[in-house]
Formats: sequence, structure tokens, C-alpha cells
Amino acid sequence: MKEIRAIVKALDKAKRENIKAALATVVHIEGSAYRKHGARMLITEKGELTGAISGGCLEEDVLRKAMHVMFKQENRLITYETTDEADVSFGLRLGCNGIIHILIEPIAENQEGTLPKILRLAAQQIETVTLAVVFSLENRRQTQVGTYLLSTIGNLIYRNDDFPLLSNLLKTNIEKTIDEKQSVFTQFFWKGKRMNTLIQYLEPVISVNIIGTGYDVFPLINICQLLGWEAKIIGERPSSATKNLQNSCRMIIAQPTQLLDKIVLHNRTAFILMSHNYQYDKNVLKNIIQKDIPYIGMLGPKSKFKRIIKEYEEEGITISEEQIVRVHSPIGLDIGAETAEEIALCIAAEIMSVFAQKAPIFLKNKIARIHA
Repeated sequence: MKEIRAIVKALDKAKRENIKAALATVVHIEGSAYRKHGARMLITEKGELTGAISGGCLEEDVLRKAMHVMFKQENRLITYETTDEADVSFGLRLGCNGIIHILIEPIAENQEGTLPKILRLAAQQIETVTLAVVFSLENRRQTQVGTYLLSTIGNLIYRNDDFPLLSNLLKTNIEKTIDEKQSVFTQFFWKGKRMNTLIQYLEPVISVNIIGTGYDVFPLINICQLLGWEAKIIGERPSSATKNLQNSCRMIIAQPTQLLDKIVLHNRTAFILMSHNYQYDKNVLKNIIQKDIPYIGMLGPKSKFKRIIKEYEEEGITISEEQIVRVHSPIGLDIGAETAEEIALCIAAEIMSVFAQKAPIFLKNKIARIHA
């Protein structure tokens, strides 16, 4: 989703400058490639690129072809054969060992139509969506429908009404994409023609809520912004450290009991407790641990978290083992971090591993470690 948001910003700039643009999307890969299907790159008539569809091997050639697409104002499917480094049929030397199919779609200066509308709506979503791109590998001369449909679980957000019947043909595969939580490449027949579709599984941007207003929050904010995540700082009051926050980072002043009224939770929400105020962290945790939040991390030694859990029990508050296992304390991957920057790196790495379901095996033993 980060790439789509960056492309939308570039679209806004192109619209202000009243210039044409085109979108290149990796719609199908046979073998291996540097980027996965669904990778996108925006090209403007000035030659500006946003996003990437390879490791740098294809961009220059795609730029040239995109200029032709802008001029003709017609979708075009192009294919790169990268299985043989000696193959110079495209004037390129590539070693990705795959066949890459890329759809290029024009965007006019006024940015009207399905494509810019879908991109803008996708960038705004805070829930999982699917994005369908329809094309034909069999007959490149026929209509390449292009970016066609955006939907959530069971709900259509927007589609290209020039092809209204296609959404019914794709319904089963959209449901499959949601169920399996992964993109699907499929084909179907429409008006006697074989059509191909990439139904892309897109999760919302990770939202990181940082409890704390000290100077050590800034390295974590910087990493979050570099990764395209949303970062918010939360505290009882602003500090001298947070007076000059960048506009891209929101500051929330709230008592622990008010906090959840000011934040929208979704399946990519993370909380980082690093206020250096034991009571504030404890009260915040009391409110958020009851919610289905995928990642909660607490700065400080394991003894701090164990003490908080013990005090909850003394207060008659029951915390289940399932809730305990979602709290990462000590926070972050153990990579020997000491400085604020290194700690921010290990926190971000752990958040990414949890949301990518690549968390280290030691997490399975977290309950035993906490009660040890």
C-alpha cells in the first residue's frame, strides 16, 4: 500500500502541472523476478518515475514504452523474457530467470476515469481490499481492460462500468483471495475471449501508535516514515521533544481511558509503550490488552511486564495467556541494540516480522518465559 500512496502523491503533482502520466503494473510472472506481481510504477511525460517494477533493469525501457502509451491513450501489455542472460532481444541483459508481463495504462491530464479513482480510493482504505487488473495474455490486440475493480470483504468499492458484467465472473476468485490472504492469478472467458486477471490482496498500511513523548521516539518515527507506515505519538501532555513534530506525524494528548476513543483500530495496528512512566504505561496497557490488537510492545525489562501482570491480578483484572502472548516484552528483536536508533530498528523489525507472520520461533515460548 505504501507504493500506491506514493503514486497517488505523484498523481496529485502531475495534475497540478497538467501533464500526462501512465501506470505500469506487473500483472503476471512466470518463473522468478525481482518484484512480485502487483508492483507498480508511475511514469510522467517528463520522465519522472515513482515506484518500481524491477531492480532497475526494466525501468528505462518501460519508460520509453509508456511515452507511446500516453500518446496513443491505449492500454498496452508488454512482456520481458529474463530467463537467459545472453538474450538481448529487448536490448537488456537480465538474470532474474523469469518472464515478466507488465500492463501499461495511460492517465490523462484531468485524471478522470477508473484508474485514478481506484488508486485514490485504495490509498484511503484502513481495511484489507482486493484490486483486480484484467488483461489478456492470449490476444494482445484485443481490449486490455486494465485496473478494473476495488473491493473489500463482500463489498464493491468501485469498478469500471464499461465492463459491468466482469465483477460477477470474478466474484469467486475475489472471495478466494480474501480467504487465503494472498493474491490470485486466474483466467475466465468473456464474450468468447480468454481473459486473465490479477486479483491483488492489499492490506492497510501498518499504523504504529507510540506511547511516549521523549527524545527516543524520534528514531522510531523516522523508521516508520521511511517504511511508509503511519506513526502517531500519544502522551498525557506534549514535551519539549515533541513541540516541533513534522506534519506527517500526529500527536494525540489523551488519558489512558480516553485513548481508544481517538484511534481507529484495524488488523495492522501496533502499540509501542515507551513513555518511561510506569503508571501511564500500565494504565494504557490495561485498556488496549483487552482489544484484538496484533502487536503490543513494551520498552523495559521483562521484570517490568511481570510486575504489571501481577498488579493486575491483585486488582482482580484477569489477563488471559492469549492476551499475554501478544505483548512483546522486552520489546524488539534481540540484535544487541543499545542506542535509541538501534532500539528503534529492532522494534520495527519485530513489528514487520509479526505482521508478515515471520516472527522468530522464540515467540512460541513467550508464555513460558513470562511466567518463568
